[in-house]
Amino acid sequence: MRILRESPRRVTRMASVLTCLAMMAVVSERCTKDPSSPPGPPQPEIAVSPTSLSYSVAVDGSQTKSLVVTNSGKATLNVSSISVNASWLEGIMQSFSVSPGSAQEMMVTANAHGMSAGDYNATITIASNDPDEATKTVGVTFEVTSTSQPDIDVSPTSLSMDTVWTGGSTTATLTVQNVGNATLNVTSITDNQDWLSESPTSFSVNAGSSRAVTVTASAASLG
Repeated sequence: MRILRESPRRVTRMASVLTCLAMMAVVSERCTKDPSSPPGPPQPEIAVSPTSLSYSVAVDGSQTKSLVVTNSGKATLNVSSISVNASWLEGIMQSFSVSPGSAQEMMVTANAHGMSAGDYNATITIASNDPDEATKTVGVTFEVTSTSQPDIDVSPTSLSMDTVWTGGSTTATLTVQNVGNATLNVTSITDNQDWLSESPTSFSVNAGSSRAVTVTASAASLG
């Protein structure tokens, strides 16, 4: 029987070749995982809330709402200009800076002085140094009515009173809100049960305001 044996020198050469190939693979992987280019500088990130504004007033009236510009990035946000295509919008700031994690609020007013009744639209355009959103737009709708009218809204629409001992009482709160554009006059508040009472029972609420009403349930009259 003939036995073939590998030369020690040949085995050593093969091992060296394999070692070199393994080293080349490691170097190639390191180059892929660790790119030589450094990360980019910190950038600002703009956000605007709300994304649209809606107003409704009577002729010659006005309404003000909040518009907030937030910087959620890691560099200072520089708002270079804010433009609007309607003369009836007021309170627009021209330029400002916002630090990372901070916000800037604007109180934007829609003024219907000298305007005719109807529906109007506008766009607020905010320009900044945000690298991927150089401009942000906010749509605005404005309803101007010919007459002023109140509009009542009551919440909650139902009440569940707490359990009380005989002779005891409990209270809950109703909120009366005027979502119209003229003063709301509440002339009376009544109920159909002897064990219920309300306070106050008459009052006025300005447009856009609200009034709390305390409702009392008393077990004294129930024996």
